[in-house]
Amino acid sequence: MMRYLKIIKEQKHPFKFLIGKCLMLIGLCKLFSIKREHYTLKFYNSALSLALWVDPACRSSTENFYRDYLKVGDVVIDIGSNIGSTVLEASRCVGMTGKIYAFEPHPSTFRKLIGNLQGNRVTNVTPHNIALSDMNKRVVFSNLNTDDQNKLLDSGKGVLVRASTLDALRLPEKNIAVVKIDVEGCEKRVLEGMKNTLALAQCVYFESYEKHYKNFGYSFVDIYNLFQEYGYRVFKFLERKKLIELSSHYHSASCENLIAVRNIDEFLNKTFFEVEKNLMREAV
Repeated sequence: MMRYLKIIKEQKHPFKFLIGKCLMLIGLCKLFSIKREHYTLKFYNSALSLALWVDPACRSSTENFYRDYLKVGDVVIDIGSNIGSTVLEASRCVGMTGKIYAFEPHPSTFRKLIGNLQGNRVTNVTPHNIALSDMNKRVVFSNLNTDDQNKLLDSGKGVLVRASTLDALRLPEKNIAVVKIDVEGCEKRVLEGMKNTLALAQCVYFESYEKHYKNFGYSFVDIYNLFQEYGYRVFKFLERKKLIELSSHYHSASCENLIAVRNIDEFLNKTFFEVEKNLMREAV
């Protein structure tokens, strides 16, 4: 009981959170929708749906980046698409001449992604019910109630899903604007399975959290060195349109989004972002 009271107290809108939880428990949440600025989500029985129903402005950093960076005709690879909020924003940004490849491994979450794509009548998204990793085989994927935190498992119980490297899928695109990766600590494995794709992408927008990395036996320096090998520089967002370059000693003490860019001059010309001229940031 005390744990649930703590969760409620931590909510920005505790009363709406309680209503949302009740709607999910009695199965009436499906009668409601979540109005976003440019699209609508179904209120599914899922953690991310509840979070966005309670506060539609939450978790908007990726969508803001897409708005600032993407242009009509761009190609996006969205890895860890969940119920589709970032995919739908990207779809709007790139227009009918653009293309989105969306990857969501959990079967139940994937069905919700499809439902939201159909509900918004998008035609420029190709969804894949696949876990991207560094190998091609069947793997165990967690099946948590907090479904926005599901991830690949090396052991334990879950659901069996297909895993593949991104390179093995041989996507036809040769000019990729951005690869977005949000896979709860499996970022290194995903990157190791997309080395050919790294040579084609302009930037990689990825979630970074040392705690998540540690669960899979690596740290930020491993990701940093991989990006360096392929000619990328890694940056942190100071503000919405201001970046600072990171060194290999950086440590993400909390969950955050970073960006790796292959040609920073082209990136700045495209986005009108600024890079802080101070020394590389060593730590939080």
